Amino acid sequence: MSLRYRLALYLALLATCMAALLTFTLYLNLRQQLRDDLRARLHNAANLAALQIDPLANSKILRPGDVETPAFRRIRSILQRIHDHATDVGPLYTLAMTPDGRLVVAVDPGLSPEPARPPGTAHPPLPAAVEKKLQAREGPVIGDGFRTDQEGAWLSGWSPLVDADGRIRGVLRMDMSADSVVWREWNFLLRSLLVLAGFILLAWALGLVLGKGLAEPIESLKEGALAIAAGDLTHRVTVDAADEIGELAEAFNRMTGELSASRANVEQEIADRRQAEEALAESEKKYRTLYSDAYVGLYKSGFPGGEIIACNNRFAQMLGFASADKALGLSLGRERYGDPRRRDDLKAELIEKGYVDSFEALFLREDRSTFWIRFSARLVDDGAAVEGMAVDFTRERTAIDRLKDAEKKYRGIFENALEGIFQCGMDGPFLSVNPSMASILGYGSPEELLETVTDTSALFAEEEEKKEFFSVLARTGVASGMTVRFIRADGERRWGWIQARTVDDEPAGRSRVEGMLQDVTERREAEALQKARIEADSANRAKSEFLAAMSHEMRTPMTAIVGMNDLLGETVLNQEQEHYVQTLKTAADTLLALIGDIQDLAKLESGRLTLERIPFNLLEMVEKTCETMAVAAHEENLELACRVKPGTPAHLVG
Repeated sequence: MSLRYRLALYLALLATCMAALLTFTLYLNLRQQLRDDLRARLHNAANLAALQIDPLANSKILRPGDVETPAFRRIRSILQRIHDHATDVGPLYTLAMTPDGRLVVAVDPGLSPEPARPPGTAHPPLPAAVEKKLQAREGPVIGDGFRTDQEGAWLSGWSPLVDADGRIRGVLRMDMSADSVVWREWNFLLRSLLVLAGFILLAWALGLVLGKGLAEPIESLKEGALAIAAGDLTHRVTVDAADEIGELAEAFNRMTGELSASRANVEQEIADRRQAEEALAESEKKYRTLYSDAYVGLYKSGFPGGEIIACNNRFAQMLGFASADKALGLSLGRERYGDPRRRDDLKAELIEKGYVDSFEALFLREDRSTFWIRFSARLVDDGAAVEGMAVDFTRERTAIDRLKDAEKKYRGIFENALEGIFQCGMDGPFLSVNPSMASILGYGSPEELLETVTDTSALFAEEEEKKEFFSVLARTGVASGMTVRFIRADGERRWGWIQARTVDDEPAGRSRVEGMLQDVTERREAEALQKARIEADSANRAKSEFLAAMSHEMRTPMTAIVGMNDLLGETVLNQEQEHYVQTLKTAADTLLALIGDIQDLAKLESGRLTLERIPFNLLEMVEKTCETMAVAAHEENLELACRVKPGTPAHLVG
């Protein structure tokens, strides 16, 4: 191989090594940044998910039969909602701690390729490092590396489920997809390799050019030596270094050749140094860009004073500044906290443990507006400074507070409603009921009802009513109102008014029924009494109208009888005939009086009777009454006699 090509090879190898080292350094920095971001996302997601799960309820799900409990369904619904709304979340389930300290599966909604495991399924022991960190109650624990399966690459995280007493009741397992991180790493590596390949080609071309420039003087020296050997003493050559050939050609401007060689070496060294400095500056620029434009706030401050030594733009913007250089020297002391005592808590925890993880506080911006910030920091420089990461989670905190307020408000409406409110499956068991529902059905509490009643049969005493109710729901989705007979816990059958609608239960993949039941037994009884009273009034009114019409029709012929009897009395009659005519007149008058009484009774029942007071002769009234009744008594071979006690007043008013 000629000298020119050897020099080109050496220069190309040198440039390639420097470029490869620079590329590899950038790749490692980017890879570490991407993985740190993924760990931070998984840490926050696992922490928020654990806050939504009731540790005590989760710790009681230890048997396969617990899948029918409300606690299981509620936790499964929460896990499904987190999986649906969170980005890149994969397998997600909870573990419960048995009394003997083992971990078993509690709620596995089946979000991984493997089938969902029933409660109580034994779970492999956690890695020793993970278990140690969980026992330290330092918040979620993130795995050190990725695991791969047929679905891709995953980063695993574990979050302890701690009750109000600080005891670990279980563990939340959450995996987050690392495919995007792996893809970006490979994409960056591929581009870097392409750039490196282009750089190698450029280095080869540059090496050839430089090799030619370095080799030509030597080749000229060789040609000069050959010319001198041929006897050409006037030949002049330029050499770049002193060697055996140069010693043979000292007459050919040796000093000039040596100076040229020295100058070429110096220029080469300057070019190499400039190239190294440019590469270093480019590397520093890329690092600063990554640091300044990171999604989370990064900072370094003095301790315990809190003055900012360095920070990126994101952290400065959190504090209300446009750029990082505006925030340098700012104090992060007690005056920056909504509650200055939280600064004291942070300082005490840093002194005690040397670090803080997910420390939350209400912070003040430069314009004195507030926001919620979450710190993760550690002491550095032998305790003289703090390096940390900060996240503005105001939106998440506000959303959680609003969610809690809304849940409290609607729970109060649900618990205090006078109507019985319930949720159940389509012809299945009750899912939830309010106290009024339990009271209507004769149970002491909603829990007693849910434990005792296995399906919705208690809502329907008649099977036909039950079939009609669910038929309407299945056909239209709404039962606007039906009157049904329901059965109380003591066996009593009462009347109820029920209305309901179907609601799609997306996590469970089926429909459920939401409805309301009212006890209308007393109202129906009152309506029945009112109806009976109206019917009785109608019958009395009809009777009165009949009596009035009958008395009116009877008065017409009786008037004729009385008139004819009066005419008969004016004829010539013997004594016995006169007695008969007089008796007939008395009976007719009595009958007319009876007809008048019937009309008065009809008026009395219709409310149109007016009582009057008139004078009458008591003796005459008694005598006439006896004469009227004497005929009937005579037919029975009886003798009717009347006697008035002496001293009885004869003239009365009534």
